[in-house]
Amino acid sequence: MELEFEILPTSAEENRSCRIKRIEQIDELESERTTEQVDIEKLINENHNMRTEIDRLFQNYEALKKFADQKNIPLPPDLETL
Repeated sequence: MELEFEILPTSAEENRSCRIKRIEQIDELESERTTEQVDIEKLINENHNMRTEIDRLFQNYEALKKFADQKNIPLPPDLETL
């Protein structure tokens, strides 16, 4: 009967391996954070652009509503409540 022994890493090797894994994990997390920050900035810009477009459309709607009122043009009921 032959015995087999597994060679376990020494404490210094274990520490080095853990340190390398920790550094790799930190790098991955920092990369993910950077990606998330870029995505957040894009969403902020898109949100601002949409808000600007909504404001512009509402101003156009108000101008058309005012024009219709001045010219005595009746509006459909669903447009009067906006």
